[in-house]
Amino acid sequence: MGREIKFRGKRIDNEMGEFVYGSLFKGETAEGKQLAYIIPCGTRYEVMNGRLHRNTPLFEVDPETVGQFIWLRDSTRTKEYPEGQEIYDTDLLHNEKVLNYPVRIIFDKELGAYMIHTQSDFLGNAVYKYHLKVFGNSHDNPELITGPQL
Repeated sequence: MGREIKFRGKRIDNEMGEFVYGSLFKGETAEGKQLAYIIPCGTRYEVMNGRLHRNTPLFEVDPETVGQFIWLRDSTRTKEYPEGQEIYDTDLLHNEKVLNYPVRIIFDKELGAYMIHTQSDFLGNAVYKYHLKVFGNSHDNPELITGPQL
């Protein structure tokens, strides 16, 4: 079974700024402005000569809010998330019994691995070792980033 490659970003076409999930396409304008679009999960699309077919449904998202699904789920097991909630980079994780502040997910380019800012454990080890749960994300909840960060 292959790994699911999926992204999310906050839509810019509505006031709610809700996340949309799917395939990511990035580009820039002639003036150098960065653009990001997400084609929703489950949508079939066609690329010809480096361009999307014109009838492909897609949403423009804020490039600063784009995050990748990191192939891990948190330790939450609920009716809504029977396998745990998906974890995306820039998510905030927390377990009040272990930490007194949420921790943020980062990608360490030197190690080629997702890590928690304040721990030396690889993320997969830490999520299950400390029973961490998705607590929010750094885009919707920047005020929650209170602990030591790099």
